Amino acid sequence: RIDPRDQSTTEGAYSRGGLIFFVLLFCAVTTLAEISSSFANRAIIMKHKSYSMYHTSAEALQEIFTEFPIKLLAVFILSLLTYWMPSLKWDAGAYFQYLLNMIVLQQCTSFLFKCCAAMTKDGTTAHAVGGLSILILCIYSGFFIPAGQMHHWGRWIRYINPINYAFESAVATEFHG
Repeated sequence: RIDPRDQSTTEGAYSRGGLIFFVLLFCAVTTLAEISSSFANRAIIMKHKSYSMYHTSAEALQEIFTEFPIKLLAVFILSLLTYWMPSLKWDAGAYFQYLLNMIVLQQCTSFLFKCCAAMTKDGTTAHAVGGLSILILCIYSGFFIPAGQMHHWGRWIRYINPINYAFESAVATEFHG
């Protein structure tokens, strides 16, 4: 029997890559709820803007700072469970790189969906655009279609895809050495 912690073999390489992709995808998809929260506060923010109370960018900035500790705690708990239980690389540096990838990806996709909400007039359109964008980002992340097999006109999506960068970094950290 092969020990799953044995890093010298390729046994389980696809399943470890799949686990890493699933966790990064989970972090990205959970931020899709940013669209609903953006529309829930929009009427109040627009009223404050019409009264010249404060600029809408001040509200957006405070939202980033006040939501970050909760998001950090959620990502930390998720990373503890999904890194140590399935026996990924038993190294503290690799774990903190994994955690950093998850935090940065969650923040990037959160800002992406807030941008979708800000650019559209209603929640239905924003959810449609957000859902389509997460689908495209998943397909062009390098897990489903390897970079060498992507069609030439869609290969540029990899360069603006935060899931691609997080996935490549996490997989490179996992299989380094």
